[in-house]
Amino acid sequence: MLIEQAARRGRAWVRAFLSGNPGVTAWLRSDDVEGCDRMLGEATRAFGSAGRPPTWPDYGLLIGRAMVDVYAGEPARGFARLEAQRHAYARARLTKGRGLRSLHYVIHRGGCATSALASQRPGTSYQRAVWREAARHSAALLRGAGSAALLGMAEQFDAAVALADAQHERALGHLRAAVKLLDCGGAAANAAAARRRLGQLSRGTEGASLLVAGDAWLSAQGIRNLDAMTELLCPGCRV
Repeated sequence: MLIEQAARRGRAWVRAFLSGNPGVTAWLRSDDVEGCDRMLGEATRAFGSAGRPPTWPDYGLLIGRAMVDVYAGEPARGFARLEAQRHAYARARLTKGRGLRSLHYVIHRGGCATSALASQRPGTSYQRAVWREAARHSAALLRGAGSAALLGMAEQFDAAVALADAQHERALGHLRAAVKLLDCGGAAANAAAARRRLGQLSRGTEGASLLVAGDAWLSAQGIRNLDAMTELLCPGCRV
């Protein structure tokens, strides 16, 4: 594994960089949350961060932590984690503008917010208002980015907000749009997750067919915990 090779060679920068989004995705495919936490902790300690502005590897590790929080059913913790670092990363120009780095922040901030809205830990009315506004803000920024895949993610966030507001049919419409856009944009994993959620929320043979298709695609990737991975890829759209 590339992360292990970087660790053996003492390449802390490379190790931290790979342990973020790429490493987390690989670990969670096998449903190893404990191993993923350990990997992130070891990479963070090896890279160090005290007394200096955050860098791209720090940012990747932060995003990785937020991903694990959503996957493990603690999205409010992930949202708080991202918010606590928001200004520091903005000063370091890691979350400003419309580049890849800032969009990663937008996607995962919106993901934590929408997942928190659907959490079994509902939070206070103030917290829910903050999460709802963050979800809507993230959706608006993604729509402004223009690509089909990002538009699909914006539709996912809109679907989650609609479900939180008990607007079932509106949520179904957003999810149908999300599936088409994500397919068009080549975001196959997100499309499969959105298809799976649409199947769970729909009735009859159409819903069953969508659920089977989503399950089949995710299972073929070696994903063991389908529901947890679906929540990470299509947050907040649970039944």
